[in-house]
Amino acid sequence: MKKFINNNDDFLKESLTGFGKAHSDIINVNLDPSFVSRKNKTKNGKVSLISGGGSGHEPMHGGFVGHGMLDAACPGFVFSAPTPDQMQAAAEHVDSGAGVLFIVKNYSGDIMNFQMGAEMYSGKNDSIVTNDDVAVEDSTFTTGRRGVAATVLVEKIVGSLAEHGGSLEECKKHKIDAKSVKKEISDILESVYEKDYVKISEGSNVGGNLKKHLKALDKKMKEAASNLEFEEAAKIRDEIRKLESTELEITLNPKIRQYDVKNKLYPKGRSTMGMPGTKVTKKRDKKWKHGK
Repeated sequence: MKKFINNNDDFLKESLTGFGKAHSDIINVNLDPSFVSRKNKTKNGKVSLISGGGSGHEPMHGGFVGHGMLDAACPGFVFSAPTPDQMQAAAEHVDSGAGVLFIVKNYSGDIMNFQMGAEMYSGKNDSIVTNDDVAVEDSTFTTGRRGVAATVLVEKIVGSLAEHGGSLEECKKHKIDAKSVKKEISDILESVYEKDYVKISEGSNVGGNLKKHLKALDKKMKEAASNLEFEEAAKIRDEIRKLESTELEITLNPKIRQYDVKNKLYPKGRSTMGMPGTKVTKKRDKKWKHGK
């Protein structure tokens, strides 16, 4: 059992009705078209913030309607973008004269429908698109940076500015933007998917003689230093120290030493399809030995 649903077609209506009853002291729920708004009317002269997205990502976005955050949220059907008439109705309901700012996540459906909703709304409005996700750049699984990571921060930061009297132009200008650190974070993370794999450069010491490799690195470091390439020499030095510490740990750890090649012993178990842990196979012999 994953979920309780009376009818797929009524799911959104019933969930919104329940949400409204549970939090009737702070929010109102409109059902045709669907949007969630603050219980207390937006004060005059305040920029109204509206966001939205497919249901199924709760508490986004209805859970962030309130003082210092959103004035209204437009819930779409499960994993589907809200429709333009929802944005138009929500904007007409919460606009207090200072304009409406739509906060849109970088999904194709969201962008298209929010743009249409903004065009349908006759009042002053503007939009910001959150597309600050670092992990999905150049991913084959998405159409681009979807912005889901930064949207809550945008709603909070811009919401606070709007609550303190910021203009529509100021609220748009001061949205959070993580793109300034995109390169640095990308250097560390690259892609969430790609980090499942290990890239091995040519000539790396995989399964080779560690002492021989350290000796070659030491020679390479000295050559770099003699050519005044001190940054390169420092990188090689750090690599040498890291490898030496690894070798020292292997040498001193008694649990590892007992499986030394010289003893021709291996631990019970083997890797399981690249997953953590080992799979143990029962053997008559307590110790495994090299086959001749």
